[in-house]
Amino acid sequence: MIFFFLKKLITVIIIPPGIFILIFFVLSFFIKSRKIKIASFISVLIFYLLSITPVKDALITPLEQAYSQPKGFLNADAIVVLGGGYYKNGNLSGETVKRLLAGVYLSYKTKLPLILSGVDIKYLPKNTPIVKIINNMELGNIYEDIKSKDTIQNASQSYKICTQDINQNCSSIILVTSAYHMPRAKMLFDKFFKNVIPYPVDYKEDLRYSIRSFLPDMSNLENSTKAIREYIGIAYYYMLLRVL
Repeated sequence: MIFFFLKKLITVIIIPPGIFILIFFVLSFFIKSRKIKIASFISVLIFYLLSITPVKDALITPLEQAYSQPKGFLNADAIVVLGGGYYKNGNLSGETVKRLLAGVYLSYKTKLPLILSGVDIKYLPKNTPIVKIINNMELGNIYEDIKSKDTIQNASQSYKICTQDINQNCSSIILVTSAYHMPRAKMLFDKFFKNVIPYPVDYKEDLRYSIRSFLPDMSNLENSTKAIREYIGIAYYYMLLRVL
């Protein structure tokens, strides 16, 4: 057990973000200015805290618990899936795949039209697993929005597709996105649709802790950053929508 822990500890120390935390921590001792030294220690501490599981959960859990997946029959005019980014080689990111799979499942179950907002599957190789799944399932009609660059454009473009291509009286949708992104997404989609049914997926909270939970990890840092970005986005759009 002790050797397993030492192995994990050494691994954490030599790969980011652990190596950066260690380097900055050591370098801070060689700084002569007291103010700069204190600022360096605080920076290292913040960097460390954002990289551990409990702090990541403290930031992301309130976002993810804002809405839960609905149970039973879902009645709406369409399903909207928000994209979660692409890699440089054109492949879908893990977040996008999870959102897309949930949307495909819902469309298969309900036979409702599927709007892929910020998701472009046209140019994916036909042997890609997600493309095979879509092609082999009996889904509702699929509409793609590749123009949107952010969430508010996702909302406006989805409304345009829904009212022009699906049903001119379109007012109710099932919204699929990562759980941490749902509060901001729903707030913006509520401005266009009368009824937005949240269907959160891709949960990132852990809430089960061990000694390893207090070791820095790049995925924790990434998810902490995503949570902070969401809070900033929520505050920004809240103020913007009050002005408009």
